[in-house]
Amino acid sequence: MFRPVKSKKIYAEIVAQIRELIEKGVLKPGEKLPSEAELTQLFNASRASVREALAALEIIGIIESKRGDGNYIKGTVEDGIFISILQELFSHLGPFELLEARRIIECGVVSLAVQKASPKDIARLQKLVDRTPELMKDGKSWNRINTQFHLHLAKIADNTLLFENMRYMVNNMEEFIFWKHLEDKSLEIPGLIQRFYDDHKRLIVAIKNKESDQAVSIMREHLDVTEEVFLSDDLI
Repeated sequence: MFRPVKSKKIYAEIVAQIRELIEKGVLKPGEKLPSEAELTQLFNASRASVREALAALEIIGIIESKRGDGNYIKGTVEDGIFISILQELFSHLGPFELLEARRIIECGVVSLAVQKASPKDIARLQKLVDRTPELMKDGKSWNRINTQFHLHLAKIADNTLLFENMRYMVNNMEEFIFWKHLEDKSLEIPGLIQRFYDDHKRLIVAIKNKESDQAVSIMREHLDVTEEVFLSDDLI
């Protein structure tokens, strides 16, 4: 029924296959999809690609995700809506592609920030962190302060190319429905915002103490947690 996929945008091919099977009546509304692990084997794809496909199908309205139970077919959608949303998904970096780039860029950014941070820079980071507790109950407010923190780190690094790359990634995260869908669902996980807040506090200590290796390790761990959450069973 399912065919292994080979294209670069693997998740898009998975989306297209599932929609085709619904239109042919092979998969019917109300029917439960195979588990994520089974789909990974059936499509010969990574777990990240399958998770991206399931998120895309949920955004488009083809499936419904029931947390702790799995994914169910809702039905198909009109061609115009399907093509429009799929084109939107194609026009940006995929969430896991974006995380891959963030690891490379932000670990370099924080290493430079340790070398170049002035007391005034550190005070600005501290001010952002001090404001965080009052904003943690609201996901949108948290996202804004979190974005400001990461952008300020890039500014401290004092490298125009790195800063522009960081700003480009931030724009993708803020504007792309795919990233926002996964991010909004992940922020419902208890304790996650507190974990990220604690990481920010640890980063400031490492920058103050000029501990480059420690700062890079914290940033890498910070982004690893984001990926783990995006792949977590708590999101489905």
